[in-house]
Amino acid sequence: MNIIIIDDDPLVVESLKTIINANGINILAIGYDGLEAVKLYDKYRPDLMLMDIRMEKMNGIEATKEILALCQ
Repeated sequence: MNIIIIDDDPLVVESLKTIINANGINILAIGYDGLEAVKLYDKYRPDLMLMDIRMEKMNGIEATKEILALCQ
């Protein structure tokens, strides 16, 4: 499984990355806001994205809507 982690808190991102890597799951990329989430999704097309809802620039809900539009 390939995943992307998106959260505006670097401590949260690094903690999730450590836990997920310890379980043998491949992390394709990490990002820190919704704009990065959309770009990273379009570039990597992961199996799963772990994304915070409240972020600066673009929140997780808005990013999800843009990502879903890329899938159509």
